[in-house]
Amino acid sequence: LTGGTGSDRNNDGEDSVDVLNDLMTNTVQNNPFGVSFNGDEISGTFTYMNTISSDPLIRGAAGTVNNIKFNVGSNITINTGQNASVTGAIWSSSSRSTTTAVVAYGSYGSGRFAAFGDSSPFDDGTGDTGDILYNSYNLTSYGNSKVILNASFWLAEKPPGVTTGTTINVGSDSATVNGLVNPNGLSTTAKFLYGITTNYGGVTNVSGTLTGTNATNVSVGLTGLAAGTTYHYTLVATNTAGSAQGTDQTFTTWTALQAWRQKYFGTINNSGNAADSYIASGDGLPNLIKYALGLNPLVATPSPMTCSLTGEYLTLIVPRSSSAAGVSYFLESTDSLGGVWSTSPVVIDVNTSTLLQGHDVNPVSGTSRRFMKLRITAP
Repeated sequence: LTGGTGSDRNNDGEDSVDVLNDLMTNTVQNNPFGVSFNGDEISGTFTYMNTISSDPLIRGAAGTVNNIKFNVGSNITINTGQNASVTGAIWSSSSRSTTTAVVAYGSYGSGRFAAFGDSSPFDDGTGDTGDILYNSYNLTSYGNSKVILNASFWLAEKPPGVTTGTTINVGSDSATVNGLVNPNGLSTTAKFLYGITTNYGGVTNVSGTLTGTNATNVSVGLTGLAAGTTYHYTLVATNTAGSAQGTDQTFTTWTALQAWRQKYFGTINNSGNAADSYIASGDGLPNLIKYALGLNPLVATPSPMTCSLTGEYLTLIVPRSSSAAGVSYFLESTDSLGGVWSTSPVVIDVNTSTLLQGHDVNPVSGTSRRFMKLRITAP
């Protein structure tokens, strides 16, 4: 806030208009706030208000402002080319002229500012008893106190406080993400951003509106995720003072095999009774084979694979599980159970999501023997 020309309280040759304009024309960034003070010594009651219903200085918590009284103040020039956010709230003219604002406001970086062309509206009649004191602030017929309080409340508003939390209930295609939001006294909305990179791309809103001055737990369920995939996520909250974003966090969805282990063994880990090589049902079929064939690992089951002779050649037929993602199927053959097994002598005849069939190229004849088997590998 400034006064008129001649408001040089310490007699150094620079009045308040000069001081503030010098600040605006600094060598770091020219007029970063987009306002300058004209120093044209204006007085009177000004009634031309910003008509925008959401104007925080004219229609704020302290009430609606209808006028302001100046006593030797200054008009303000607004330059939106230097600060796109700056706008006038009250004008000395009967139009929204860029050179006749008396109260203006805007934002800079993550902060806010309000500019008053006169200090007299702030005078409340207190001070050195040896001076002539004025009480413009408490004049009920003017809006001085209301616009000052509205500006103070608006300047004191803070964006939400945000903390991105941990993830729970992770599955193969879903997860629940959590966080904390402090609305800082303002009506606040929140959302989680998520995706396979920090560009995110996915958005899920937190239901409802947050209020109050304490940190509130928020969470959303993410669905439709890809199995065995690492996702990034972050929490974003917004109120009238701005937006805030929490740190980036990650989680990895279960693979289809991990989800299968969890279903039958209560763990996603490849260990103990849930290990791929463990035979949980005592039927000779390891867990990984049961997974690949779509069988219950806890129930003893005859092998659904069939091996037969087609002429002099062995054929092995394997019913595949279409939901057994993430594993590889190999048909191998050998002439000795203790020998070297290889896929080279096997020709695959059928390979679909539900059936694998192949035959051995070496014949069974005379005293020669041939064997075929299924081998399953997992990452």
